[in-house]
Amino acid sequence: DVALMGRPDAVLGDFFRRYVADHPCTYVYRKMKDGRFLYYDQTGVCLGDVDDHAKFMDLMRRCRVGLYATPGMDDPNGRTHGFSQVTPRFLEYLSAGCHVLMRYRSNPDTDYYGLESFCPSVDTYDAFERTMTDFLRRPVNMDHYRHYLSGHITSARVREMQQILSTL
Repeated sequence: DVALMGRPDAVLGDFFRRYVADHPCTYVYRKMKDGRFLYYDQTGVCLGDVDDHAKFMDLMRRCRVGLYATPGMDDPNGRTHGFSQVTPRFLEYLSAGCHVLMRYRSNPDTDYYGLESFCPSVDTYDAFERTMTDFLRRPVNMDHYRHYLSGHITSARVREMQQILSTL
């Protein structure tokens, strides 16, 4: 049902632990063991090493909902120095066909990527619970995802860069 891929967000993690206590579901999460990132299911069974992008995407495609937060949400002076940019993980979740339950600060980057059109930033447990329950019940609108992603593929970016360069 749910994928907790990559670097965890503490707030979403806390919301999720609270959610599964009352709403059992299947999920995968990452854990460091012996210097390697391994993925486990909700019963603690190790699913193995997801050590390349193909395996990573395959695991993601098996899930219906992904948890995502822009970096630096809770540590504005930390590693991102206040910059809370959209990362490739967002686009990976979309291309894998997952609903994306998110936390983010509204900024030019989140506006550019239109995060609000997929999920408002979830900042309370009640909003998390409502959104998660809704996402687990309904299918993803893959037509919307395909249309959206067509504007974010490399060839679309090249055209955009060419247009910008032609004005210089």
